[in-house]
Amino acid sequence: MSQYAWETSLVSEPEFKSSPARLVRLFRRSRDIWKQRAADKQRALKKLRITVRDLSESRDHWKAVARQQSQEIATLRFQLEQARQELSAPGRMHTGSCGGQLAPAELSAPKGHRHSVLVIRLCLLWYLDAHVSLRGVSEILLSLVSILGDALPLSLPYHQTVRSWLLRCGLFLLRRDVPPRDDWVWILDCTIRVGQKKCLLILGVSLEQLQARPGALEHHQVVVLDLCVTAHCTGADVEKRLKRLAGRVGVPKQIVSDHGSDLSKGVRLFQTANPVVVDTYDVTHKLACLVKAELEADTRWAEFLRYCTSSLFQLQQSRGAFLTPPGPRSLERYMNVDRHTEWASRMLAVLDMPDKTLVAELLALDEREATSFLEEKLGWLRDFRQEVARYQRLVEAVKQTEEEVKNDGLTRRTAARLWQQMSAQLRRDASLREFLRSLKGYLEKEGSKVPEGQSWLGTSDVIESLFGKYKCFLEKSPDGEVGASVLALALLTVDLTAELVHEALLTVSAQDVRSWADEIIGPSNLSKVCTLSAAVDQATPSSSDDTDSG
Repeated sequence: MSQYAWETSLVSEPEFKSSPARLVRLFRRSRDIWKQRAADKQRALKKLRITVRDLSESRDHWKAVARQQSQEIATLRFQLEQARQELSAPGRMHTGSCGGQLAPAELSAPKGHRHSVLVIRLCLLWYLDAHVSLRGVSEILLSLVSILGDALPLSLPYHQTVRSWLLRCGLFLLRRDVPPRDDWVWILDCTIRVGQKKCLLILGVSLEQLQARPGALEHHQVVVLDLCVTAHCTGADVEKRLKRLAGRVGVPKQIVSDHGSDLSKGVRLFQTANPVVVDTYDVTHKLACLVKAELEADTRWAEFLRYCTSSLFQLQQSRGAFLTPPGPRSLERYMNVDRHTEWASRMLAVLDMPDKTLVAELLALDEREATSFLEEKLGWLRDFRQEVARYQRLVEAVKQTEEEVKNDGLTRRTAARLWQQMSAQLRRDASLREFLRSLKGYLEKEGSKVPEGQSWLGTSDVIESLFGKYKCFLEKSPDGEVGASVLALALLTVDLTAELVHEALLTVSAQDVRSWADEIIGPSNLSKVCTLSAAVDQATPSSSDDTDSG
């Protein structure tokens, strides 16, 4: 017997009662389980290493930021202390925020007032630009007084006093004489009806200004020419306001509006007596109408929106809330197509990701469960891949048109220049042929009205922006009704200097504002409620009277 045979004969074989086939299956299953556990541990270790690395980098970053900010705070505290010492030094004049000395007009109060122009300007600027409420303005001033003490001559006005300043300055600007011109561009629009009233606003800018500084208009470039609050704004009413304004400042060269039915009719009536006036359809509203017509005829768009709404409800209160589509907005321009298309394109990219480790971490699931979750909630998007690409091209055409008209103005070459800028894929898209044809026709029609070699205004966005700010003011009012606060629109278009505040408060009194409001606006709903409540209280006997009679 060999040595190897003798050694193996000494090792006793394990005794298994199960059959070899079953043992093979058991051993293979055990091996697979241990291999899976080892792989899971390796993945967990990898995730932990990544987390440790990210946390270390984040810690180092924020530590550096904290050190830098600590140094900046120390420097600012030193500068603040120096400024306080300089301000408290005897014979030292107060300085402005830019380091220059405050003018005497800032520190003095207008005749008949006890608050300085500085306080008045701060209150109005906080209300107009920072959207602070009237009561909040007084609270901010109180906090400044408590911090600065006597460093600046600040006083605390009542919130109704701030409102009076606002209305008096606004009425002064509305009544201020505007020199006549023969190159006016008028921009007109009506607010949406709030209560029973709406506001008709007419802004003006000269063609000379537009040629000198092309591009989108800013608030300070326009002037409020006319403002009217009415319960009815028909075409005849619009024509009457336009005629009256033309007699005061001159006949315009161009009128830009959103072509609402009443505005469009009023402009046409005005053109009968002034045929040289060019009526321009605002590009933003025209594009919105073209997009609406394109999508309302598309059954797949309606189906796409239904799926988006369903996904919104399924995801918004789940672990996948960060994947929710945008909610529909009833007043959204372009029918939500840009927001929904951007979301759908992003989610399709997520579905196509070969490695979904990041998504799994965000969902707090393993990769297999995360993939299943995405397919269950968003897998329907794959059926709309072609439609999403089409909607993206539609949005591309809209954005390019807006950029061209709003930045470079409206010219005879606008349609041809825009067509050259569009991508070949967009121009060849058969599904958008009718939309592009209508778009090109609109640009050619409006551009043909502009003289050769000139660039005129093609959008009324500036008036929409002013109305947007005014709606913020309405949200703070007790009843949200169009009232005397429309005078704030005039203040949004000027630089509120000390000289302007002085002149406005000396020229317009509180009684002038009340007379204007009674004539133009009439009693507000809140005043009617107060009047009715007072009458009811007077007619209702009090409990003490009943007791005495008893």
